[in-house]
Amino acid sequence: MLRRPIISNHGVYGRGVAEIHTLVSGSWKRIGIAPCAHSGNNLGFPTYLTGAIHWLNSYSNSDYLILFNFDNEKFQSFPTPPPPYNIDFDTSRKVSLGVLGERLCICNSQFEYLDVWVMKDYGIQESWSKEYRICTLTFHGRWLHGLYEPISHLSNGAILLFHRLGNAVVYYDPKTHEFYFLKLRGIKSKFEAIAHTPSFISLKDVVAGDNLAVLNIKSR
Repeated sequence: MLRRPIISNHGVYGRGVAEIHTLVSGSWKRIGIAPCAHSGNNLGFPTYLTGAIHWLNSYSNSDYLILFNFDNEKFQSFPTPPPPYNIDFDTSRKVSLGVLGERLCICNSQFEYLDVWVMKDYGIQESWSKEYRICTLTFHGRWLHGLYEPISHLSNGAILLFHRLGNAVVYYDPKTHEFYFLKLRGIKSKFEAIAHTPSFISLKDVVAGDNLAVLNIKSR
């Protein structure tokens, strides 16, 4: 949780302070100053992988990727693709962060192409590789420019992406270079698309303590 403290005499005013809430104890613990965008925007595209949450900071001058490690409860910078393959993170509406095939990935939209970078060895900057270069011109002659967000890597090698501007899910098969614009019927408002991983583990069994309440809600 990020918030701005009402303190100005020590130069802390306007900087984000991070606090952790533990479900078992029901208490908050402050862990210090948290990185945040200089222009007041929030860190974008929170992505969980290998025990840490990663963010994209497109308004920074140096740390464009930031993570929070739950083991040591610390923030730290994370390596981006090395030179000469620098990505213009300042174009925040064209760069997104996510996970494909249990690997951290960056989607960078450039004109009529979408470049998908994948980190093959976690934490190793040199392991960043541009795995896909996708032409965003569909078979129907429509050019889908704008921001793409990774959703899932399918068993047949294809990938699913969410196109926020078009409010649609996109299917791409690198073997056949098929690029499909999947418009969802019956949804008129804006929505988000995420990959769902089913589990038989109950949240009630994972979170112990007296501060847990179970509500049975029936969907219509």
